Amino acid sequence: MAVVHDYLEFDMLKNLMKRVGIVSLATASVGAFAAPAPVDYTQLTSSVDFSGVITAILAIAVILCAVYVARTGVRFVLNMVKGG
Repeated sequence: MAVVHDYLEFDMLKNLMKRVGIVSLATASVGAFAAPAPVDYTQLTSSVDFSGVITAILAIAVILCAVYVARTGVRFVLNMVKGG
């Protein structure tokens, strides 16, 4: 009878630990999803100026487009001269 009694106590203890674990997990997850205060990056981003970089990227894009149009035009003219 002592073995059955010990088993029942162990089973009750196991159920209690499951419930404690679920409650602690539930309360910990509420704190994890709490929104922190937003970080202010205005001091870092206000001194950055990308206008020179944007101008350079657009200039490179225009050059690549001009090369493509020139190459296509040369192919067209050569095909016309060949009679194709």
